[in-house]
Amino acid sequence: MRTGRASLRTRTVIAQPPPVTGAVLTATALAASRAADTDRRRRLAAEVVDAVTAAGLVRHFVPRRWGGREGSCAALFTAVTELATGCAATAWCTSLWATHGRYASYLPERGRADVWAAGPDVRLAAGLRPRDGGCRRTAGGWTVHGGWDHVSGVEWSEWVLLGAPEPEDAATVRVFAVPRAAVRVADDWDSLGLRGTGSHGVSLEETFVPEHRSVPLSAILRGDGEPGAARCHRVPAHLPGSVLLAAPALGAARHALSCWRRQAGRSAGEQPAAAMVLASSAAEIEAAAMLLARAARRADRGPAGELATAGNRRDAAAAVRLLLAVADRLLDAGGMASVAAPHPLHRAWRDIRTVAGHAALHPAAAAQAYAAALGDAQPW
Repeated sequence: MRTGRASLRTRTVIAQPPPVTGAVLTATALAASRAADTDRRRRLAAEVVDAVTAAGLVRHFVPRRWGGREGSCAALFTAVTELATGCAATAWCTSLWATHGRYASYLPERGRADVWAAGPDVRLAAGLRPRDGGCRRTAGGWTVHGGWDHVSGVEWSEWVLLGAPEPEDAATVRVFAVPRAAVRVADDWDSLGLRGTGSHGVSLEETFVPEHRSVPLSAILRGDGEPGAARCHRVPAHLPGSVLLAAPALGAARHALSCWRRQAGRSAGEQPAAAMVLASSAAEIEAAAMLLARAARRADRGPAGELATAGNRRDAAAAVRLLLAVADRLLDAGGMASVAAPHPLHRAWRDIRTVAGHAALHPAAAAQAYAAALGDAQPW
């Protein structure tokens, strides 16, 4: 039965991923050398933050008018995956800093001028769903207050995007760009994995935010770019968003397999049980990579409607479940040495499991969104 809905069918061509730049490789090596300390201290190293910023990843989605790249999802996905082979926490923060630069592009002109006054390499953290608080209209803008949880990368950010329900309609959320110095950061991120992301809670006392530094969350989620805006500013937030959230898990899984192979040594090729661990894990990592790479290409040049967005959420959630199975298998096969918290295989397992816990990657929610979008259409 034909319904007129766009199909998710794509040509079965394996496209080459965008090349990883030398600057990204340098940042990855530096992040890897600091990964254990990052995990222990629950904080990224300043030199690592500088390296990913110098690599142009923070400005990746910033409009060209403000000095940015207006880059592709595929290019950022490739870079973030590579970074995660060195440090998943670094990759997670980098992915979100780039994504939040994209969110800031929906601010009014004067708001963008405020955020990027010093240039395009401005790191933005975000808490879009408050645990408490709100906003009210005042002359020339809004007064905002409240608390927000899990604001990744806030320690190294210059601005924070904070969501608050509008007083006339609690279901309508407005996003406000606030200087990082205006918020209080609670040192409360002490998690299983992604420990170095510093995804702390923040709070804001009643603060005036001018109208030009606010935008409805719905405009960000829909991708309401201006006429003539780049592709990356004209697609729904979840179309590239789910892929970029999953990328750190892919890089961490590749790193985990490398760690296990070094630990297993010759037995990986000589013992049947070890060979099964190797082959199964490599195949599942490759399957996840193919799902995510296809979803990234879809974000860059395919249909940008509800079905495409739900399809990307479906594929990202499925890919992360594959990677989680890989991490569990490798940890089991790693023996007693790998269960110690400082062990790199254990760290990769913790990081992948934490990525999998993100609400956007929950398989049940992704499945429900996909089924609703598909309707009576065929899934292939």
